[in-house]
Amino acid sequence: MIVEALRTTPGVNDTLASSAAISTAAVAATAPATRVEPAAPRSAKPQGSAKVYVKIGAFRQRTNATRVGERIAKTLPAVQKALSITSRDDGIVLVQAGPYTDRSEAIVVADALRRELQIEPQIVVQ
Repeated sequence: MIVEALRTTPGVNDTLASSAAISTAAVAATAPATRVEPAAPRSAKPQGSAKVYVKIGAFRQRTNATRVGERIAKTLPAVQKALSITSRDDGIVLVQAGPYTDRSEAIVVADALRRELQIEPQIVVQ
């Protein structure tokens, strides 16, 4: 499991113990068909068949998205397994990790990205 791999990664273990919820103010709007949720755990499992993702970034150029993916793979190899880089119809290239089984697992990944790479990810439920 990605969370377990992050917990056993040197330098990440101590900081994961104090993972904090993403503030509602830090969550920005995404595509109209996507609902953005605050990371504060209300319920561990998303409702229905919803999937939980960690949105890492949206880029105009695929090379920039690829660079971010490479930084993540180098610094947090456990996240690389869940990482995807996809192009939308409007040409925007999305970098995200997931889907995760519940919000708490996504929060651990988001906190590690914030701490280790100074990336401000969003928790997204689709």
